Amino acid sequence: MKPILKLIDYSFRLNGDTAPVHLLDEINLEIYPKEIVGFVGASGSGKSLTALASSRLLYRFSEYEESGQMHLALDDKTQNLLDGDHTQLVSSQLGLVFQQSSVVLNPTQKIGKQLEEKLLLKSTAAPQSRRAEIISLFEEVELSPGERIYEAYPHQLSGGQLQRVLIALAVITRPRLVIADEPLSALDSNTQAQILELIQKLNKTHGISFLLISHDLNVVKELCTRLYIIDGGRIVESGPTEQLFHKPQSPQLQELIALSKRTETMHKVETVNQPLFSIQNLTKSYQGRSILGQKIASKTVSVLHDFNLDIYKGEVLGLMGQSGSGKSTLGRAILRLEEIDSGTIIYQGANIFGFSPLELKKFRKECQIIFQDPFSTMSPHRTVLQHFEDAASVLGRALDRTRVEEILAIVNLEPLILDRPPSQVSGGQRQRVLIARAIYMKAKFLVCDEILSSLDVAVGSKILSLLNRLVKEYGLTILFISHDKAVLDQICTRIIVLDTLTD
Repeated sequence: MKPILKLIDYSFRLNGDTAPVHLLDEINLEIYPKEIVGFVGASGSGKSLTALASSRLLYRFSEYEESGQMHLALDDKTQNLLDGDHTQLVSSQLGLVFQQSSVVLNPTQKIGKQLEEKLLLKSTAAPQSRRAEIISLFEEVELSPGERIYEAYPHQLSGGQLQRVLIALAVITRPRLVIADEPLSALDSNTQAQILELIQKLNKTHGISFLLISHDLNVVKELCTRLYIIDGGRIVESGPTEQLFHKPQSPQLQELIALSKRTETMHKVETVNQPLFSIQNLTKSYQGRSILGQKIASKTVSVLHDFNLDIYKGEVLGLMGQSGSGKSTLGRAILRLEEIDSGTIIYQGANIFGFSPLELKKFRKECQIIFQDPFSTMSPHRTVLQHFEDAASVLGRALDRTRVEEILAIVNLEPLILDRPPSQVSGGQRQRVLIARAIYMKAKFLVCDEILSSLDVAVGSKILSLLNRLVKEYGLTILFISHDKAVLDQICTRIIVLDTLTD
């Protein structure tokens, strides 16, 4: 049995102004029919770059060089993907599930039409037949009713539904292999379990092989028969999953396993018994919201109702709940990024909805947010350094590059990342850039919305330690939103659980 995809001594490097930057170095990897293979490594280790290279989606890199071999097995032959442009061939033979739906899905186009564009790579069927095939696939990946999903726009679906759409998009051409790049990181535990079951179902029912990229060892241990461990752009260990977990050889895997088992709680700061924020009778609902393509004219969808909460100075307040429970809505409302129906939000004794433009500008400096999806919050046309320049401009001072580099070191990033655009930075690295920028802004209050979801265990642990230190040393107050209770238990002084409102 020959492998569907085989990388032989594959290397990738960027040609910079000075010396070339080696990002992947002699990668050897094989994926066989009907298997699920895990690809594990720290943030920035080269996991996603390997996925992009294998899918021939390297358009975001302007000056680069490749070497080695990359073979894709077809029905009657094997094609070396490094010999010429095989983008269209790969698109029809290999599926890719990205980490963030916002990178893939067009917000102005209906879901069904976006799948139809992909289906046209392989199908010459009539429009009605294509529509029927797509709706059938929606039902298969448990997106019901399929007709409504076909007519829906991306913003009308939940995070779990969008992840199923990405999986449907990846398998619509019936590829033999799907590369899933962190498909579970932004989802709550219940939705994660559902997506895992879906991957197993597609693997067994259609014989689709999966290369599952993840930093969650529990996921790969449950799902994958074989593992590859990557670090610094090199494969440092590979083999059967059970064997690697029983007797790991590389220091990298040993550290990841040790961290995944660690349940220590950080020393928590004693809070000041004085509210920084006092939220009183906050109500938020969406009027006439369109759900799955059907307009609801005379009905409101409640997210928060008569919600009351005090957030004390110097505390780390945990906020958890299922998708749709209002966690992110609450975080945005506190920062006046979301309009509310009624209620009051008091900050340091003043109603934030009565702020003058000057007071609001000061409030924006002191109260920051780090969003869950870093790619959607960074301009793709500006380098990382320019994003820090924007922050310095808001503060009304010149950029101190030395200070920026010191902060990057705190979040485990190299200075060379400053000259890259977000597209040439991994998801975990982008998240750490945003954390570093918030530190540079010297915020007094920080909303952290699922900020560890795209980070590996090692880096996530360092970020938690860093935030804990900032709370101690600078009196920072944090609203920490997460679906991972183990994370909240480590750092939070209190945990609030939100439940989804029902009619």
